[in-house]
Amino acid sequence: MNKTSILFIVAAAGLLLPTGCAKEAETGGDEIPMRVTPSLAGDTKSGMETADLSEFYLQVKSSSPKYSYFGKFSKSGSEWSSGERWYWENSAATVNCSAAFFEGHAFTEQEFADGVELSVPADQSTEAGIKSADLVTISAKTVKFTDTVNGALPLELGHGLSKVNFVITLGEVYYTMNLSRSDNPVTEVVVKGVNTGFTFKPGTVTVKSGTKNDITPFAGNYTPSTSANKTATATFEAIMVPQTFAAGELEVSFKMDNTVFTWANTSAITLESGKTHSLPLSATRPDYYNGHEYVDLGLSVRWATCNVGADNPWEYGDYFAWGETEPYYSSLDPLTWKSGKEAGYKDASYFDTSDGGNTFTKYTTGKKTVLDAEDDAATANWGTAWRMPTRVEYSELSANCTVIWTTQNGVNGRLFTSRINGNTIFLPAAGQVFLTQYVNAGSEGYYWFSSILNYSPERAWNLTIRSSNMSIPGMPRFQGLSVRPVTK
Repeated sequence: MNKTSILFIVAAAGLLLPTGCAKEAETGGDEIPMRVTPSLAGDTKSGMETADLSEFYLQVKSSSPKYSYFGKFSKSGSEWSSGERWYWENSAATVNCSAAFFEGHAFTEQEFADGVELSVPADQSTEAGIKSADLVTISAKTVKFTDTVNGALPLELGHGLSKVNFVITLGEVYYTMNLSRSDNPVTEVVVKGVNTGFTFKPGTVTVKSGTKNDITPFAGNYTPSTSANKTATATFEAIMVPQTFAAGELEVSFKMDNTVFTWANTSAITLESGKTHSLPLSATRPDYYNGHEYVDLGLSVRWATCNVGADNPWEYGDYFAWGETEPYYSSLDPLTWKSGKEAGYKDASYFDTSDGGNTFTKYTTGKKTVLDAEDDAATANWGTAWRMPTRVEYSELSANCTVIWTTQNGVNGRLFTSRINGNTIFLPAAGQVFLTQYVNAGSEGYYWFSSILNYSPERAWNLTIRSSNMSIPGMPRFQGLSVRPVTK
C-alpha cells in the first residue's frame, strides 16, 4: 500500500467474474442475464481500494418494475453474487444504477430513496480503522446494454467522503535537538472540532451539525531529516465528512517527547466530497505564536517575552507612535529618518491629525477610543494572534506579580514574577524617541496600551517604568514608545 501519494481520485479499473449462484427466475422474450463488474474508481491509499471491496448494496432501476432490483452483492473468491439472477429487459434496455458500501451498515432500498444518518468512526489510527471510515458509492449512473460487454454492468464506485492529509513539518530546530531520527517522533495526534455525523443517500453527503468529535488519524508516511535536508515531515491521514471550518475551528494537537503542540486553521477550510486535502502544520514550540514566544503567567492573556522589533527579552526593539505600525526611522545608530519623516516624532508627522494635533480624524472622544487591529503595531508586525495590551490587562499583571528593578544581560528594566505560577517577563528600560532625539534608554521605559484618554484624546495610555517607581501617565500619541504584545 503506497502511503506517499496525496492524490485521492486516480484511475482504477478491473473486471471481476460474473454473478454466480443464480436462483430460478422468469425468463422469456429478450431477457438477458445481468452481471456486475465492480471496481473502485480512485483509491484513498490508507482507505478502501478495489481489492478491499468485498460487498456493496446495488439498486438498478429500469423502465419496468419487473427489471428493477435492489440487493446486497458479496464477493466469494473472484465471484460476485446477490443470491438471485438479475436480468436486462432486452438488448435495447437502459438502466440507472446506484450503489453504496459503509462498513457495518446494511442499507435498505428506502434509505437509498430517503437518506440515512451515518457517522465516521473516531478511531482511525489503524489501517482497518481508516478503511472502516471510507464511504464507497455511485449514484444515478445511466448504463445502456449496448455499452456493455455481453451485459456485464460496469460499476465504477467512488469515495463519498473527504480524505485529509495533515502534514507536520519538523524544522531544523528539531534536527539540532537530536530529534532527527528514523522513526516518527510525533505521537498522540488528535483532530478536534470535527462533525463526524452525516446524512447520506447515493449522490448526496450532508454534514450533520452538533456531532463534533475528536478523530485519531492514521500515521502515514514519515520522511526523517538528514544532514543534507534538516527538515522532516510526518503525515497523518483521516477520512472526514465534507464540511467547512471557520478560521480557528479546526484544531490538531500532537505530542513530541512529552511536549504537547497545537495547530489551528488561520483561514476557512472547505472539505469536498471525493477529494483529498493536504493541510500543512508547522511544529513550533507550544509557547510560540507566529514565531514569537509568550509566557503564561496564569492571567487572562499571555504576555510576549520581548518587544516588537526585538529577538530577546533584554533588547529594546522598535519605537512606534500610537496607532502607527512602522517606526519613523530606518536606523537608530545613527538615528536615520525615513523619507517624509525627517521631522521626527511630532504632531506634524502623525497620521491621525492634519492640523498639528488640534483635532483628530479617527481616534477621538465620542468616536473611537480603542485601536483597530489595522493600526495596532503588535498585530501588524506579529500577526492576528497578537495585539497591544489594555489598561485592565496591565492592572491584572501588576496585581498578580511581584515587580523589581533589575538587570538582564547588562540591561536595566523591571522583572514581573507571577504569584500564581512563578513565571516571569522582563520589560527593559528602552527609553523613547521624542521629537528627533533618542532619550532615556537604560533609565526609563515606556509601553503603549491600546486606548486613548477620553478626557485628553491627544494622549494614549502607557506604562512608564523607572528604578524608583511605575506609573500610567498617558503620553502624547505622536511619541515613539515600545510595544509589548499579548495574546489569548
